[in-house]
Amino acid sequence: MPKWRKWAIVIIESSMALAVTCGSSIYTLTYDHLQPELHVSREVATLGLTLYTLAIGFGPLFVAPLSEFFGRKPICLVSLIMYIVWNIPCAVAPNIATELVGRWFSGMAGSAFLTVSGGVVGDLFAPRDLGPPMLIYTLMSFLGPDIGPILGGFIDQYYHWRWVFWVLMIWSGTILALFVFIPETYAPKILEMEQRAAQKGSDTQEDTRKQKSIFSSILTSCYRPFQLLTLEYMVLCLSLLTAVLLGVQYLLFGAFGYAFTKVYAFKPSGVGLSFLGIGVGAILGAIAFPFWFRLSRIKTARNNGIAEPEFNLFSVAFGAPLLPISLFWFGWTCREDIHWIVPIIASALFGVGGVCIFMGVWSFLVESYPLYAASALGANAFTRLVFAGSFPLFGVQMFENLGIGWASTLLGFVALACVPFPFCFIRYGKAIRERSSFTKGG
Repeated sequence: MPKWRKWAIVIIESSMALAVTCGSSIYTLTYDHLQPELHVSREVATLGLTLYTLAIGFGPLFVAPLSEFFGRKPICLVSLIMYIVWNIPCAVAPNIATELVGRWFSGMAGSAFLTVSGGVVGDLFAPRDLGPPMLIYTLMSFLGPDIGPILGGFIDQYYHWRWVFWVLMIWSGTILALFVFIPETYAPKILEMEQRAAQKGSDTQEDTRKQKSIFSSILTSCYRPFQLLTLEYMVLCLSLLTAVLLGVQYLLFGAFGYAFTKVYAFKPSGVGLSFLGIGVGAILGAIAFPFWFRLSRIKTARNNGIAEPEFNLFSVAFGAPLLPISLFWFGWTCREDIHWIVPIIASALFGVGGVCIFMGVWSFLVESYPLYAASALGANAFTRLVFAGSFPLFGVQMFENLGIGWASTLLGFVALACVPFPFCFIRYGKAIRERSSFTKGG
């Protein structure tokens, strides 16, 4: 496949990942108008965010392994269509029950693009060339939650809150028009299709398929992410690191609204724009990618030309300490006597660390588990999005009760506890992989 086509596929898949992650947070700045219209409290309205993110977390446990059985393309195509369909009840919901049901199922459908799409990127490129395309995919996935409040704030202030869902449907529909040109990329599925075509009319293929129960194969694929989480310590620990990162990021959706409205009297559009700090930080983190790519190449050259997955973790080791630093800085500078740009600069540091962490962790998982890349990413997505769905439920209350400074400090210490993980795996990761039956080292 020519490189231009590979990159076109990466852009399309990454754009949908951006839309899905944007869809989680674009909803958060509609509460002030959604609450009186649907007659609900803020806590109930927040369930729309929680259910969506939990669905994105649970969905990969099923759609990711299924993509390893049926192939990437059919899973992604059906998921994209269902994502558009389930946003319709969100846009026209007459009551909160309809809204929440639509949010849950749209999140389940969209979850494919946070795991299967990562598998597609891994299918297209050799490990030595995986860095740049994985960076694009990572950056899009990380920027989505920050772009969402910006769009949602302006839509809610100048139009109607229901338009956030029409915008998502228009966005996804445009991608659907391009998506039909994406071919199957999963190597075992391509090989199976070629063998089936070569043996057409023969009983051999039919006998082989009879010997293997489709149901048992799908069942095995569906519990593989749980196996990876429970049996692979590196998957578990790195997933916890990304879970804390995303959980705090989603908690900030409510915390930013509380902090910048209370301290600096921002309007909804201004609160949305306050997320530019994290977004700019994410872009700065992406700009630094050539350094990490070059470092990986140097390490590979010194390792007799053998690229080890652990070489991706240097960016994670750099980014992990930035999270607690950012949270401590934000918490104790968000005060009336300090200009609002200072805590926003602090949040930019969070963006830098976030992209460095996601970029390194996802590349590590794809390279360590080449045949089970979608399952590994699914296990990671499940962990981090369960945190992302849970943290917003207590975020605003925590900031109200503890104060902005101490609430941020508590979150900073939670992030600090995860800092040692990448350093340990840089040192001992290869030895752990060599004892695994899932990785290429096993």
